[in-house]
Amino acid sequence: MHDFSLPYRSDDGTLKPDMPLHKWSALFVEASAKLGRRMDKVPEYKSMMEEAGFEDVTEHQLKWPINPWPRDPHYKELGQRTLANLDGGLEGLAMALFSRGLGWSADETMLFCSEVRKQARDTSIHAYCLAYVSLLLEDKDNYNCSA
Repeated sequence: MHDFSLPYRSDDGTLKPDMPLHKWSALFVEASAKLGRRMDKVPEYKSMMEEAGFEDVTEHQLKWPINPWPRDPHYKELGQRTLANLDGGLEGLAMALFSRGLGWSADETMLFCSEVRKQARDTSIHAYCLAYVSLLLEDKDNYNCSA
């Protein structure tokens, strides 16, 4: 099982809680909870799988950049791909959650997404989300779990 955990974060303080990019990801968590489809359960997947009867569940956490800020070529490419997905889909990802869950208008959501898009493209902001990978493989030692 593989999923992302919100809100976005940074290790170097370049993403601050009052910034639109951070607010956007935190609002996802808030709106999804209000709609009864919580998006903050990812860190609980391992224990949920164990409670369901699965044994020897292994969990890995990976830092997944949201734009190409990393120096490492592998993570830079992950960031480029993530930004391409975000850049073209911000409004589509946010519209139902923000309008139904938070009561925002379409115009308010679109305006906010334009602010988020500017920050998502800014490589001086070293934002990432945690990707959780939970494994149930018999041969975990031979499975490569790098992003």
